[in-house]
Amino acid sequence: MILAAYREWASEQVRKALQALGLPQPPALEWRDLPFAYTWGIATPLAMQLAAQEKKNRPDLDVPTRAQEIAQQLAEYLAGVLEGDPRFQRVEAVRGYLNLYFNPSQVARSIIETVLRDGPAYGRGTPKGERVMVEFSQPNTHKAFHIGHLRNAVLGDALSRILDFAGFEVIRATYPGDIGAHVIKCLWGYLRFHRGEEPAERRGAWLGQIYAEAEARLEEADAYRREVVRFLLGAFREEGITPWVREFLLNRLSEALAAHAASGPVGQKDSAVLIRAMATGEPPDLDAIVDKDWLWSLWEA
Repeated sequence: MILAAYREWASEQVRKALQALGLPQPPALEWRDLPFAYTWGIATPLAMQLAAQEKKNRPDLDVPTRAQEIAQQLAEYLAGVLEGDPRFQRVEAVRGYLNLYFNPSQVARSIIETVLRDGPAYGRGTPKGERVMVEFSQPNTHKAFHIGHLRNAVLGDALSRILDFAGFEVIRATYPGDIGAHVIKCLWGYLRFHRGEEPAERRGAWLGQIYAEAEARLEEADAYRREVVRFLLGAFREEGITPWVREFLLNRLSEALAAHAASGPVGQKDSAVLIRAMATGEPPDLDAIVDKDWLWSLWEA
């Protein structure tokens, strides 16, 4: 903000110098920060550009030499007219570049005065006219809230504040983790082994334990995995399920069935078994499924 104003001032002074010296005006002035320590300065290759333009009419012109001459002319003129200006420190012509240095004390004073004047609004970006959604936190409804969730909440909130300050319209969003394979397994574990139980406290941790138990049981026995698949397929026929949820589940399952059917004859046969069960409402004949690994992976879909 402050340095942008200083660049504008420098551009204005250089254009005045060009006019006074009878040199052509470029469409735009390009400035680069000087990378030297303890300096506040900018440099422009303007003299090189003007020398390159002159060479079009003078093929024998040595561009580097002419660029240094132009830069020296500008430096001498600016040193004279800017002497005594509190913003100005010095100006140099270096290998065709025009280097202009600002007074660091004045720059620091300008920054401090602006910060004190603007207060908390200092540095706020102009409205960008763009909307940004930041999704963060998203705690799991079936597990205890832990330090990882807190970290994501802090990072998401910090990013939202930065974007807002930069001038974006920010929409903060968080979705509770109440959908997916972990929910199916946890609900199955509760209904199968803990129906009617209710913890006195720390319900999230309790649900997490049920999920871990269900995961272990499913790893050890095909019979339990069959129950979960039936539980999943039965969800499509549950009364009271929200229409959009039903549609979402059907779409996900349809994608899984289509992909498996496209894999070959075995996939076509397996998919047909489940499609028939969904269409008739009858329990699926899971023994007819050839690819059991695919079957058990359905709850991950």
